[in-house]
Amino acid sequence: MFYVSIYLADTRAGGISTVIAKQSDAEFEAHENLYTLIYHSSNFLLTVYLTCTDSDKDTINGRQDDEQIFNIYIQSRCCCPGKCHYSSGSIGGGAVFIIILLVVIFVYIVGGMIFLRYNRGATGPDMIPHRLMWLGITSYAMDGLRYSIQIIRHRSFGVNYEKL
Repeated sequence: MFYVSIYLADTRAGGISTVIAKQSDAEFEAHENLYTLIYHSSNFLLTVYLTCTDSDKDTINGRQDDEQIFNIYIQSRCCCPGKCHYSSGSIGGGAVFIIILLVVIFVYIVGGMIFLRYNRGATGPDMIPHRLMWLGITSYAMDGLRYSIQIIRHRSFGVNYEKL
């Protein structure tokens, strides 16, 4: 079960917070396109008006009638049963990129294996496209990391490069 407590911050009194509503004290009323949550406590009355709208824009307003009466007005399509869907129904650019990347990797591996098998007669591990490059990628990465650290620290790791 989900419980909500609503706090009132009175900055005039040094920022003292007071609980004005607890979920356990809520009364719910349903009307056509309008739902209300009414919270009664010994010192406060809070009414939350939830208005169902078809607009994509949500609005929230609040009003304090006096020291003990508070009203909050929320207009949203999420106030309508079953209409709170903000997704446009399409996938994002990142997902499209990942899908394209996976397809390219799949075509690279499967296409390379087929090519190596039938054009060069490769079998077993030799069917992996660019196998030696993939086996050496770790040492290539370490060489690049060492070189980058050398440039950053201006130190030598016993590697002398010729100047061009």
